[in-house]
Amino acid sequence: MKTIIIQRKIDLTLPTLIFDKTSVTSPLRKLLVDLYVLYGHKDWMKPDGSSETISATFLSELSTAFLARNSHDNSPTTNGSIPNGCQYHEHPGGKLCPLTKSHPREVVEPKP
Repeated sequence: MKTIIIQRKIDLTLPTLIFDKTSVTSPLRKLLVDLYVLYGHKDWMKPDGSSETISATFLSELSTAFLARNSHDNSPTTNGSIPNGCQYHEHPGGKLCPLTKSHPREVVEPKP
């Protein structure tokens, strides 16, 4: 028998086992997703060195549950701001963003 909980970490073979061996409507699937959403830790998603893959259905349901838990009723708009948006791009010369609310923007003209 395989141990599925080691040092407060759920082994990644458990989601695959549950999602491969139960029906789509199984309450056990919902329980496992809820455990990951409510009590999970990022280390739970690190493979233990085995060659087993994680169930794609489990990952899809987990992602959906996280998004549903943190969802916003408003749809995204083009005018919405992203907190700390500078983490998604680089500045010329490796310079960091200034500590201001506005972001310096440059229009780079293509060379002829």
